[in-house]
Amino acid sequence: MHWSNEQSTALHNILVSLLRTGRQMLAVLTAERDALIQREPPAASITEEKAQLASILADMHGTYDQLIDGRNIVDLRQQLASEAPDLILLLDDVKAILNDCDEYNHINGRLLARTHIKYQLLNRLLKNSHPDPTYSRGGQLSESNHGSLGKA
Repeated sequence: MHWSNEQSTALHNILVSLLRTGRQMLAVLTAERDALIQREPPAASITEEKAQLASILADMHGTYDQLIDGRNIVDLRQQLASEAPDLILLLDDVKAILNDCDEYNHINGRLLARTHIKYQLLNRLLKNSHPDPTYSRGGQLSESNHGSLGKA
């Protein structure tokens, strides 16, 4: 399928928007990570902005999917190489920034999980509840106060 000028322009516009919004998301995720590293809860504004940007990115991705009309990335790159080579660099930039967002989001999720476990333990200590913490096979802190490790 040949790309018309209109399709190339539409693809360029959505890629530019994805890149801009991806950069905004990465900045928000970085702020969230920095707060978590400082053992501070992320500001409500960060959480709200992250949710808004995630929604916008999902909508944009839907538009992108419609534009590429079922082409896989290899076919798309081949077609763009001959018809719109400038879009390949933009496509690569979008892919890189969105991969960075995924990585930061994963890291932040792990930091939040660790913080949650620390707060659970501190809360139990403050309530004078001293059961030995137990962990599931997946390494998650058990919610029970029984301290039982089960049968051997």
